[in-house]
Amino acid sequence: MTDPKPRQVTAKYRADGGPLKNAGDDELQWAPLELLSQRKQADFPQAATFDMMNGCRGMVYEASSPVTPLKAGVEFTVKYYIQAPHPGYGEFSIVKPKTGAGGKVKYERSVLIKRLENFATTGGNFETTLTIPTSVTGCEKA
Repeated sequence: MTDPKPRQVTAKYRADGGPLKNAGDDELQWAPLELLSQRKQADFPQAATFDMMNGCRGMVYEASSPVTPLKAGVEFTVKYYIQAPHPGYGEFSIVKPKTGAGGKVKYERSVLIKRLENFATTGGNFETTLTIPTSVTGCEKA
């Protein structure tokens, strides 16, 4: 996703991500999750609370992180870039954090906003419009 701005790679993410701490920001934000999740290194273990496959590439919201304010019921545009075309679908959802065993934060889908079939069958820049339903609650502060 290129707009609204995606979550940024933080120092905490690098520290918790084990062997991912030496990857570049672009790689962490664009590379296939299946490849990134295979990085293992005994002397750079991941934190017990880290999970690459969780939510936005394992990027748990941190209180000091910037957010893009959006209003329920108001349409907004999402722009995204497909670097490597592949089969599959794309889903845009409202997710809410839940802390599980060992302090690992998981994101659970609260509401599916939109599903795009054949999401990435061609490469390039794309956009779609979304509207957060007015029935969504609990998102007043990040």
